[in-house]
Amino acid sequence: MDNYVFATRVNDGKGISVYEASNDPDDWNSIDVSQAGSWSQLYNSDTDWLEGAFDQGSATYGWGEYNPATHHVEGTIIFVLEYGDGTYRKFFIEDFYGGYTFKYSTWTGSAWSADSTVTLSSSTNTGNMFNYYSLETNSEVAAEPILDEWDLVFTKYVTDLGGGMMYSVTGVLHRPELVVAEHDETTGTPDLETLDYQEAANTIGYDWKSYSGSE
Repeated sequence: MDNYVFATRVNDGKGISVYEASNDPDDWNSIDVSQAGSWSQLYNSDTDWLEGAFDQGSATYGWGEYNPATHHVEGTIIFVLEYGDGTYRKFFIEDFYGGYTFKYSTWTGSAWSADSTVTLSSSTNTGNMFNYYSLETNSEVAAEPILDEWDLVFTKYVTDLGGGMMYSVTGVLHRPELVVAEHDETTGTPDLETLDYQEAANTIGYDWKSYSGSE
């Protein structure tokens, strides 16, 4: 991975929500889950793999600022992840340069657990689009094949249904550097040269199917 190309996404298909809780790193020890209603919710892009939820924060690079002296991106945003079972984890990316250094902590119901700090090198899986880490099991995860060995992923993801209504759907996303065209007719052979090919990862998306409500 290029040291200057990065993205940080959340597993939104698992029902994990991401919030920006503070833009001041000094607030780390005072993050209060009772203030969740005032936090800004952030989402992965379903059109661009390089725009993850953490890249949507209020810092210049979403979660941090570029340091021209060191050529590192240094964290400034504290995030909180809310899981489907009600678990909260606060998360802070401290540094990026050829990999991520981040820390996280879990809300026990009355206090935050001791911080865990991890450095995840971009050189770990050089043939993959992303490296993966589970905050639940405190371990790296192998979650995708080599980038040039797949074209489509059938998955759950969050999309904008219109007017800012974000909703979890089941659909198809395609890999970067692949373009896809939609052809509405189910018979005949289209002129492949005249189709409108799109780069957006959700070109196939979720709306190629319908739900009958019978099952």
